[in-house]
Amino acid sequence: MASRKRYRLDKVMVGPSVSRPATWTFAGRAMRGTEHTYAVTDENFRSRNAWEFIVREPRTRGERVEVRPRTTPSLKAWEELPDRSLTFSRATRGPARGKVYCQVALADVTGRKSKDVVRADERHALPAWFAPLETRMRKKETVRPTKGTDGNALVVLGPPDDHAFMIRLFFATKVWVLKERIIIGLLAAVLCGGARQATAQTAADSAGVRAAVLDYVEGFYQGDSARIVRSVRADATKYGFFIPRNATAYSGEPMSFAEMNSYANSVKKNNRPAPATAPKEIEILDVADQTAAAKLTAWWGMDYLHLAKYDGRWMIVHVLWQSPPKPPK
Repeated sequence: MASRKRYRLDKVMVGPSVSRPATWTFAGRAMRGTEHTYAVTDENFRSRNAWEFIVREPRTRGERVEVRPRTTPSLKAWEELPDRSLTFSRATRGPARGKVYCQVALADVTGRKSKDVVRADERHALPAWFAPLETRMRKKETVRPTKGTDGNALVVLGPPDDHAFMIRLFFATKVWVLKERIIIGLLAAVLCGGARQATAQTAADSAGVRAAVLDYVEGFYQGDSARIVRSVRADATKYGFFIPRNATAYSGEPMSFAEMNSYANSVKKNNRPAPATAPKEIEILDVADQTAAAKLTAWWGMDYLHLAKYDGRWMIVHVLWQSPPKPPK
């Protein structure tokens, strides 16, 4: 991915810190610890290059370190950055133990979401300024136990006390991305126009919605619980209507996330996958930037699914289904 300007991490000059005891709120929780303030100069620019950063280290071991700019140069692309932060967590697995890691999540230049999470298999598409960090990149599952599809996220490792590294990573993932208007998910460095960008984003979202619904139905059909976990939120709700044997009226019944996985596991255990001819028709009803709706026709009937986007991935949050409709009298 080419950039209009060649940025270098070593040109981000981080001055000495001023430290003080502090209290703050993070994710709705009151925190205590040390707040470090740094004057930072980005020498990749001749002017409008003076920043002030804060690094917050909680007193409690195991809590996340927070890095954010307090002041930015006067540039529209950066005016909301004081509301953005990077967080660094302790690595607990393998050779990474004792270090901290940060998920690689680029700023979203479209303004539709707060960040664009990068998967491990997308590292080749990162801008050239990430090259010095290549040896520090890992799959998240190699540095810490994960759940669902979170293990495929790309993370960068560093020493827990290297605040300069943390601040430079903020420039790599936020500052320069916004300046150059990079969209890694679309493999495009510069937006060529609003209509073109919106069309590409809609196509990408529609593909993501379809992939989630396909994972959902194939999870049941093939007895693959990993595909259920990948496509369905653990707090999802599912409710269905069916006509019991020897009955004429519909009955309703909920199905929990655990029961979905149990069903898939039983299909695998009993080696009873759905036949290749089993229906799996997916119709996307609507896609917005954060939510979507789809209809699935499967052997058991029709599912109406609501989906939402979490860290760039579409997942099912609600399912309402019924068995095949009764034939008309």
